[in-house]
Amino acid sequence: MTTQDENTLKPASATTPDPSAVNASADIAGLDKQSQDGDDSNLSLSKCNPTLSTGDDVVIELPPTAKPPTAKPLTEGRDGNDDALSLSKLRSTVSTGDDAVVKPPLTAEPPTEGGGDGDDALRPNKESKLMNQHNGDEDCKSPSATELKPPAVNDFKDFTICNEVDELDDTDECVFTYTLVMIVDQDSYAAWIGTVNAPRDQVSLEQAVNCLSRIPDEAIYPPVTPGMQAIATCNFILDEDTWLKRPLIHAYSEKDPTNWTANVFLSEIKAHQLVEEHPHRSLVKFKACLEKDGLVVGILQKRYPTALNFRVEARSQPPYDATAFYDDIEAGLRHLHSLGFAHNDLNPSNVMVDAEDRLIIIDLGAARPLGQVLHQGGTPGWCDGYQMTSCVANDEIGLRLMKEYLQEHQKKK
Repeated sequence: MTTQDENTLKPASATTPDPSAVNASADIAGLDKQSQDGDDSNLSLSKCNPTLSTGDDVVIELPPTAKPPTAKPLTEGRDGNDDALSLSKLRSTVSTGDDAVVKPPLTAEPPTEGGGDGDDALRPNKESKLMNQHNGDEDCKSPSATELKPPAVNDFKDFTICNEVDELDDTDECVFTYTLVMIVDQDSYAAWIGTVNAPRDQVSLEQAVNCLSRIPDEAIYPPVTPGMQAIATCNFILDEDTWLKRPLIHAYSEKDPTNWTANVFLSEIKAHQLVEEHPHRSLVKFKACLEKDGLVVGILQKRYPTALNFRVEARSQPPYDATAFYDDIEAGLRHLHSLGFAHNDLNPSNVMVDAEDRLIIIDLGAARPLGQVLHQGGTPGWCDGYQMTSCVANDEIGLRLMKEYLQEHQKKK
């Protein structure tokens, strides 16, 4: 699903991502139109197979009626189908918090210099403590929902997401449906979402702000459960060795009574907990959950320096051993299978490279117990032949395509 997110989308007020991530594709021949994060769009509407691209290559099947709420009608336009969101071949932009709205980078985790070596190091500030040690800490409590207001918006770049959503018609052509806007507060982790029935370039800032409605926290953030390793937001400082992954906030629908987004995130947390109990060199290291008011607002993972697609495709990168890379991936998947799980979304954007040039499988968003029905449709181009139940066969498809991918690009080095 993602390289290391909105699954990883930061609040609008968060620090601007490493420029190397935004510009990574400039170093890759012919890839400016083929970013693994989607070509110029990652949101659109589908009548027949409700899905949503999360910005990191996985297509998420949404609950019925997945169109985010519009607080009030703002413009007369083409009415959107309330059925679902799905992968689009058209427009998509993500605010990075700087002066420009840019396409999602080639990798959702920016290639960084060095990266942390201490797998066991989780370095919040020295006073960090687990959630169950500070339940009475008044400083960790948020204002009531009625007191919270969206962060100040002075420009479209202040939104966490501002995307056009497109419907696939009967001929599989993309037809504009509505513009989706979302903003997440960096401090409270509260989120607001809305839609405007007009193309992005026809939406005024006032319309975008006025359409926002508060998302109930419990609809997107699952509760902390007994035995769950959790660190309170008030005691945590994100360091360079830690990646914060968020739930699929943009998949929220007020018409879904099941808290679908929160439940999907909880399933991912359970997969991480299982791997933490039975670790493997080639599987992402889970550090802890990030907790706010008894709810999990994020997953803390080890951050790795480089995405596989950058390592393999960038001209500036040295040659690599395709066989060794493949062996790392296969070993990680076989271990996951031995635990009774399948990954169900193997593709280059879900594999990272560590400081020792070893491959690490990340993003357990689609990982489920064998035989469980999937609510994710895999990544376009990497999931042909997938079954809609979690199975080893899905990962075998991914392995075959990964071997071809590694061998093809090795010849170009």
